[in-house]
Amino acid sequence: MYLINISFMVSGPVHAKWYDFLYDKFIPTLENEPMIEKILLARVLGEEVQDHLTYSLQMFVPEISYYTRLRGGLFKDYQSTATELFKTDVNHFFTVMKVLK
Repeated sequence: MYLINISFMVSGPVHAKWYDFLYDKFIPTLENEPMIEKILLARVLGEEVQDHLTYSLQMFVPEISYYTRLRGGLFKDYQSTATELFKTDVNHFFTVMKVLK
């Protein structure tokens, strides 16, 4: 089992619009993917950095090859739309982990 994490840093002024976009458009697309066994969305708590909020979107997949599919396909669709809507007000990075227990 593998855990794919996408961390998002979102500026305050676009937060509500970005969150609605993520929750109403991107997450339902992920939920329709049979390769993804479980999806979690969490807000990272701690010191906020210059009016930014940080989120962690986590997906459990059985094979590492699904990371390539997610990053090369589904996330590219998200990224092109998000870049158009939010410009540089939303940043992200990926982390992939092998679940041991």
